[in-house]
Amino acid sequence: MNQHLGGGFYCAAVSRAAGEPLTGTAPHITTWFLLEYPGRWLPRAVDDNDLPEPVKARLDSYLRYLPRARLLLIRQRPRLAPPGLRLFVALTHADRPALYEFALDDYDALLSLDLGAVAEGDASYEAHRRARPLFTICMHGRRDRCCPTFGLPVHVEMMQHGGPAVWQSTHIGGHRFAPNVICFPQGTVYGRVPPQRARALMNDCRDGLVTVDLLRGRSCYAEPVQAAEIFLRQTTGARNLDAYTLREALPGADGAWAVTFAEADTGALHRLSVVEEPAGFAVYGSCGDDSPKAEMVFRLLAHERG
Repeated sequence: MNQHLGGGFYCAAVSRAAGEPLTGTAPHITTWFLLEYPGRWLPRAVDDNDLPEPVKARLDSYLRYLPRARLLLIRQRPRLAPPGLRLFVALTHADRPALYEFALDDYDALLSLDLGAVAEGDASYEAHRRARPLFTICMHGRRDRCCPTFGLPVHVEMMQHGGPAVWQSTHIGGHRFAPNVICFPQGTVYGRVPPQRARALMNDCRDGLVTVDLLRGRSCYAEPVQAAEIFLRQTTGARNLDAYTLREALPGADGAWAVTFAEADTGALHRLSVVEEPAGFAVYGSCGDDSPKAEMVFRLLAHERG
């Protein structure tokens, strides 16, 4: 993959060439609002758009009120979803993931929804629960050129395989890991997804499996826990999403994290120690950066079972 583009560079190609690991790089988000917005996506599309001001204010209030909440704008090209503006609320908690779907006549209809109650799993919204998974791929070209450049072939494959279950999204974080794909409600965040593996990745998500080598992390966990879970799966080969339950995650005085997972089938404990340390190389966080910067990466220090 060529690192350069018209005298510039692809931040994703630089990262890949440097061998930067994906491990533990997913955003730590447990409540996702995915709002259809087919209009123009500016660099700061979530803030700079033509949504009605009362709708913007309401969404902003939820983002301030709910811990670890994120708003993404989404769209389909071509649009295959049923009529009505789509709003999805994904709760990506490890123990109770859920996905809700709403069809809005217009954006003002959002004001009649209690999204705080939805985020808390209120039973009155049970009729809006969606059983089938949803997939988003970051295609926010005005934020970073790597996303549509490397994402387009993946998007084509995903649309052909998943149709209305596939949406383009605005920036999620980590341009340099493009193409970035999220499976909801699992909250599994994948990076550097090759076009030839897009369909298998979607099938894995539908079957409750994790594609470990492409996994940046599960958004329900903080970054050190994401890393520990990936190291655990790399060691054991376990791919079932529910193979392990987090029991404890404690930061140590030495900068290392002690993370304990329990096997779902046997209850056996896995105690892992992970540390974040300088990577020893520099990469560009975005194609718009003037210079590269040194990055941090996670390393597995120890793993005990029993």
